[in-house]
Order: sequence, then structure tokens, then C-alpha cells
Amino acid sequence: ANGGEFQESPQTKRLMCWSFPPVLILQLKRFKDSHRKLDSLVRFPLRGLDLSQFQAETAKTWTSEHSASVKDTTYDCFAVVNHTGSLHGGHYFSYIAIDGSWYCFNDSQVAPIGEDCIVSSKAYLIFYVRRSTVDE
Repeated sequence: ANGGEFQESPQTKRLMCWSFPPVLILQLKRFKDSHRKLDSLVRFPLRGLDLSQFQAETAKTWTSEHSASVKDTTYDCFAVVNHTGSLHGGHYFSYIAIDGSWYCFNDSQVAPIGEDCIVSSKAYLIFYVRRSTVDE
């Protein structure tokens, strides 16, 4: 109808989820190509990570009795794996929340750590649990 001519139109791409897993693991990109490590601070919430903005609208309005994976989109952090060192060598250690207190697990050493130290530029993997999973 337009003689074979096409017009560009603005496009957006987005990923929407129907439901969410009981445990959510986020991996931060810490290596650029194979040449250098990225040490940027990525701020992440320890409590109340709300993924509802990534849930499909049809899932939000699904009112039958369905699993918490559809209804609950709020997560709390329970562990962080950290990396120190360089691209060619380094060391991993973790922070884990147990009964409301945080601990640093570093090889054979376990020590309490303040919550204010958990979010750092060393974070590599972040583990979240869905709130309704804890209540089940």
C-alpha cells in the first residue's frame, strides 16, 4: 500500500515474568572481556527487593488461588558471595544472614559482621529468598 517504502518506528523490548522463584540468585558482571575486573559499587537492597514491576499484568490480576510464586514478588537478601583479587587470581568469601545477624565466612574463619558492610564493591553473587517462602 505504501509502494514498498518502510518507516522506522520506535521499538521497546522488555522481559516480563509470570512468576518468580523461591530463591533468586543475581550474578553481577565483574569481568570485562578477559582483560580486566570491574570493581564498581552496585547498591542492592538487603530487604524488600520488589520485582512487581517485572511481572506481567495478566499475572497480577490472576485472582484464583495460586502459588506464592505468582502472588509474592518481594525478596530479602540472605547471602552474598564476594571476590577479591584480580582477573587471573583471587579469593572468594561470603556473608550469610543467620537468625537476623550477618556473618563473614572466609575459609575456616567465621566472624560476625555489621549489616553496613554487606553491600560492597566486592559483591559477586547475591542470594535472595522470597518472603512467602520464609513464611511457608
